[in-house]
Amino acid sequence: MTGSGGWPLTVFIHPRKPFFGGTYFPPDHHNRPGFPRVLNAIADAYKNNGGELLSSCEQLVEVIRANSPPKNTKVKLMIIDV
Repeated sequence: MTGSGGWPLTVFIHPRKPFFGGTYFPPDHHNRPGFPRVLNAIADAYKNNGGELLSSCEQLVEVIRANSPPKNTKVKLMIIDV
C-alpha cells in the first residue's frame, strides 16, 4: 500500500476481511519479491500464522478507513477538453 505500483490490484482476504494487498508484482528484483514469491509467503502465513493474519486484517481495515473520504463527501464531476 506504499511505494510505486499500478494495476492489477491484488488483495488477499481472510474469510471476513482483507489482510494484504498490492498492485503489480514484477519478477523478483532488488530484494522486491515477484508474484510467485508473494503467493508462497501468503500461503505459508495463512497456514502457520493465522492469529497474526487476523491482527493484520484489523490493521489493514483501519488504515483503509482512516484514509478514505467520508461517505457523504460530494464529488465534483468535470469535463475537460484537451
